[in-house]
Amino acid sequence: MKIRLIATASLLSLCLLSGSCASTQDFDAHLSSIVKPYRFSIVKWESRAIPHEANQWIFGSYEKIDDEVHVVTEYFSAIERIKTLESEIEAISAGNEQGDLASLEAELNMLQEQKMALKDTVERIIEKQIKETLAQQGIFNPMDRYIRLGINFPPLNFKLEEPPHLLVISPRDRIESIREIILLPSMSL
Repeated sequence: MKIRLIATASLLSLCLLSGSCASTQDFDAHLSSIVKPYRFSIVKWESRAIPHEANQWIFGSYEKIDDEVHVVTEYFSAIERIKTLESEIEAISAGNEQGDLASLEAELNMLQEQKMALKDTVERIIEKQIKETLAQQGIFNPMDRYIRLGINFPPLNFKLEEPPHLLVISPRDRIESIREIILLPSMSL
């Protein structure tokens, strides 16, 4: 009788506990179906970046830039002003501030064109500076000790663009990361 009671209680507990919790596979499948349209693919990003970089390397002819610091500073100053203008335009559009919307939008368009014109040059400058720093530190391809070509390692492909978002899934009752998913940078939060 006692064994029968323990067996029944154990079986009942097992059924209740296993039936009330979703399996990890169900959770992963459900989560995957939700984030699928927003998931960032590193492979797709690389497949677009590598041909562009190869094209620049093979066909690109770069003129020498005398004041690289000025060019980089000008680029990041334009970005800062763009963010300020976007905030001002948003405030005026919402009716929170007064101002000449047309002139702000014209300045914004001019700065965005300036930013796009400088982007490739600034990427090359920063890439070159990183390569020079790696070389100064003696960081080359691991095969360099045998072939002595002085090839930078890791290979460098520097892009100035919005980074992807990171979705961290954690339980409510403790600080712990259960899953991390990289999401598209164009996704609004």
